[in-house]
Amino acid sequence: MSRLTVVLALLFLVPVTLGLFIGGIVMVGRGETPTGAVALVAAGWMGWYCCFPLLALWNGDEDEEQDPPAGGYDAAADGSVPMAAPPQLSLPEEFLLLVHDRYGGVHDLHQAAVACAAAELGELALRRRLRVVPQKKVRLFGLDAYLTAGGSPGRIHLLDTTPTGLAWADGVLAELARLAAAEGGPVRLRTWLRQRGDDALPVHRQALIARAVLFHSPGATSEDDERHYPDVAVRNSLISRLKAVAEERVAMDERTMLMLDLVEAAGLNKEFGLVLTPRQRLDYARGTGAVAALPVDLKDTSTLLSMMVPSRRDEGEVFEGGDGDGGGGSRCRGGQGAVCQLHPTRSFTA
Repeated sequence: MSRLTVVLALLFLVPVTLGLFIGGIVMVGRGETPTGAVALVAAGWMGWYCCFPLLALWNGDEDEEQDPPAGGYDAAADGSVPMAAPPQLSLPEEFLLLVHDRYGGVHDLHQAAVACAAAELGELALRRRLRVVPQKKVRLFGLDAYLTAGGSPGRIHLLDTTPTGLAWADGVLAELARLAAAEGGPVRLRTWLRQRGDDALPVHRQALIARAVLFHSPGATSEDDERHYPDVAVRNSLISRLKAVAEERVAMDERTMLMLDLVEAAGLNKEFGLVLTPRQRLDYARGTGAVAALPVDLKDTSTLLSMMVPSRRDEGEVFEGGDGDGGGGSRCRGGQGAVCQLHPTRSFTA
């Protein structure tokens, strides 16, 4: 059904529905209960039809209008088609592949850039090259809480600066070492993410394109029209892994914990069908359950990195502000002031 047909149907059904509803109320008021009840039931059915079936048809037409190119789209959306094992990707590459939708777009490029830079630190933490230490961590009612008063919620402590074999990772370590020497100590997390800015995203996007898991489609008129289509088979495999861990069908590991925190911070849980039960949320906040066996310093690192991912811009939050020394600027996800962050990625103002 075309959208024009949907519009015409609504133009007819909405007035009729309102007429039946008002007429039913009037008839019931006059004592004509059976006739009024029939009118109200008919109005209810028409209202339901307008809100759900017609809306589904409208959205179905939208999907047909935006069919992506064939490259890399052989797998079904539910992962039912047998897939080859996905290539080994770094944490920022995995996140960047996930954040690109099947139509080649990214909901918020600025948010994706910050999260990609945070994922770089996560990859280096997995390799035991660094850790992010909380500025202040306390226990509130048996839950881990991370406090900050306008400044950076944590600092980056370098553990090992030997080469990793990854050019981008060695570059990040070298720059962090330079900053640490200049500051005479660990680097503020907020300061680093501001300095890294949007540099991380294009690096890992090009790496994905080179590995043929992201497909670049140049814009016809401008750069704003260009698209980057993810390989659906690989993307679905990553989502399936996250879902299996979230549903406790597969044991939690360090890499998946970091990715789950970043995905939730970026607001992608609903899109991916990742639902945590109240018990799981409490276990994570207490450091028990699925995350009990994971290193405490890595859990802290994961939480602090996810805290720095800004909300999507259409929600009125922008990652910007002071110089990293505290006091100026808006917090990512939660506004200014002291903020308590509960693992994983739960914040409230204190």
